[in-house]
Amino acid sequence: LEQAPLPEETGIQRQLDQLTAQEQELIDKLKQVEEQRAQVAVEMGGLEEEKKQLDVEEEKHFNELCEHHYQERALLDEQQSVDSQLQHAQAQLNTLEKTNVYNCAFYIWADGHFGTINGFRLGRLQTVPVEWSEINTAWGQAALLLHCLARRLKVRFEGYRLVPYGNLSYIETTLQDKRKQLPLYSSGGMRLFSDTKFDSGMAAYLKMIAQFQEQVEATASQDHSPKRKFTFPCIIKDDTIGETNGPFYSIRAQFNTLENWTKALKLLLISLKWSLAFLTSKLNPNTGPGQA
Repeated sequence: LEQAPLPEETGIQRQLDQLTAQEQELIDKLKQVEEQRAQVAVEMGGLEEEKKQLDVEEEKHFNELCEHHYQERALLDEQQSVDSQLQHAQAQLNTLEKTNVYNCAFYIWADGHFGTINGFRLGRLQTVPVEWSEINTAWGQAALLLHCLARRLKVRFEGYRLVPYGNLSYIETTLQDKRKQLPLYSSGGMRLFSDTKFDSGMAAYLKMIAQFQEQVEATASQDHSPKRKFTFPCIIKDDTIGETNGPFYSIRAQFNTLENWTKALKLLLISLKWSLAFLTSKLNPNTGPGQA
């Protein structure tokens, strides 16, 4: 017959069973923890990979931001440069708008006894034998100036056509039965006092100046009040020119002195300078003829 277990054994067995159950429970929990740990490790791996991608994107966005800042600075610098160029161009435009191109292109002044145009003397004296190349060039400048003034102010000449051609400029008569060329140049020497064509050319030019003055004064009388009537300071009579209260000098070299011929040429340039002044007053109404 088997013996019944002792009470002590029964208690020990019970404790052993409890410990075994607790062990199994702990093993089960450990497995769960291991599983959770493994899952967390997987998630950590995914997060680490995501972090790496975010770091790459962050660096990419940072580089793009730096590039945008660089481009923005470059555009601001370019805009400042363009603004500076625009201000400079506007200043130049304002200057040009106030500048009369004709006064710049045809500078008429005086050099002692001589009238000058663009620095070329028009005339000749015994004591100052100006080279004929300079005189012919001055005549060419005067021809070009009158041609430009007439076109700009729409002045038409009767009987003559001006042909600016440098130091070989000439005037062409437009009468059908007397069509010919009159030179505004000469080789000088003793031939000067017998050069009737050169004399006729200068006389024709003076007549064209007279026609120009007449038409300009007629136009000015329509544009200005009687108190601001525009009149030229030089008066032309046939082949002579003079101031209102002064003597008249012949434009012809034949039967004339070099001194009087030079004075006539100087007065002719004065008339041209006043013509420029009138054109300035037309282009800029705020500027009177006497202020140009």
